[in-house]
Amino acid sequence: MQSVGTQTVLSIECGTPYLSLGLTVNGHGMGGHDVTGRAFSRVTEVGRTHAERLPAELEALFAEAALPLRADKIVIGSGPGSYTGLRVGASYALGLGRAWGVPVLGVCTLEGLAGAKDGVLAVSLDARKEHVYGAVYRLVAGVVAETLHTAARYPLTDFRALAAGLVVLFAAITVTREERAKEFAIMRAVGARASLLRQVQRAELAGVGLLAGFLASVVALAVGWGLARYVFDFAWTGSWTVPLFGSLAGAALALAAGWWGLRSVLNTPVVETLRKAQ
Repeated sequence: MQSVGTQTVLSIECGTPYLSLGLTVNGHGMGGHDVTGRAFSRVTEVGRTHAERLPAELEALFAEAALPLRADKIVIGSGPGSYTGLRVGASYALGLGRAWGVPVLGVCTLEGLAGAKDGVLAVSLDARKEHVYGAVYRLVAGVVAETLHTAARYPLTDFRALAAGLVVLFAAITVTREERAKEFAIMRAVGARASLLRQVQRAELAGVGLLAGFLASVVALAVGWGLARYVFDFAWTGSWTVPLFGSLAGAALALAAGWWGLRSVLNTPVVETLRKAQ
């Protein structure tokens, strides 16, 4: 029997060929034992049979946890993903929420796939016909702290270029942050205005982003052509818009990543920056 002091959160994900169920228990269980952080999960490949398999798998999950079939909160994967699977999961979660009288919350499927990692992470799902559902996140302590590129449907080559360019740019900016801070501090010490340094910073980031986006797009096109011809043996036609949009996306993402990574550089007192650099 579940203690009054415990809270259970049930998670349901049906947007992929796998049926993913999770149960997290927090609080104090029978006998006053702390059960904070206890977690149970079941992941089963079901293809398109989510509706048939979901009830039995859910009962098995609660049985494994030795808990009654009831949760205090339900979290459902809201997509992107299989339309049929998402509809099954949402309908079932809403039905349980109404029957149990508990809230039902939606979470982006790609955020759920990001997992307990740190840093910049590109996540994608197969969307068929050489497309993917993709997004890019920045994670801190396993939690999505910022969405760098929102979830959407992309051509596979475009998303490869976008993901590779953004991850490399963010890493490069983060690694060189201290050196940039020192350089800007010296320039400010000899009389350079902060507004001028911001303009220089933006121009440099935009230029680097344009170049990185263009190169990443060209490489992605070349890889796609090579795979199509030598691995999968089918006709493949590239689009000249990929390098164009890749360059523009690279510039925009470089400016965004640069703002995030360097936002405090020009606001830190010169003396403090130079003292840390010693």
